[in-house]
Amino acid sequence: MFENYWNSGAPRAQERYLDNIVISTKPIGFATSPVNPYVYKSLFEDAAAGDSQSACHVQVSTAADDAHLVWSGGITGQANAVQVTKANGTFQGALAGKAALGYGQTYYARARQVDNNGNTSAWSGWKKFATDTASGDTTAPTPPTGVKATPLP
Repeated sequence: MFENYWNSGAPRAQERYLDNIVISTKPIGFATSPVNPYVYKSLFEDAAAGDSQSACHVQVSTAADDAHLVWSGGITGQANAVQVTKANGTFQGALAGKAALGYGQTYYARARQVDNNGNTSAWSGWKKFATDTASGDTTAPTPPTGVKATPLP
């Protein structure tokens, strides 16, 4: 049953609409990513007319800070996503020498962009994500949103 409760009754006549209700026998919550996830950033923005994106840098950490980095990498060109792999960056710190993030772990990602003149934006804020717990799960997740690289001044 879905109900609004008022101790002494509602102060006036009201209507209620419910939409997108989900009932599940499993927990519903934070979506997870594969251990080699893609990090998506916002579209390139630059105040200087005619500039274009030449690269995107991405960092992954076990905490929302620089002290716990486990992967640094990026891509050149105008793409807005990079996969966390050995080919696109370097596993470091607690994951030095590894080829993927750990299963069932929480991580944080941030991005910054570089324009065609070599100017680098500030880092975005850290965005939290978690990896799959099942090592055999190869289902591709829905692309995450929200890692917004700071526009160049």
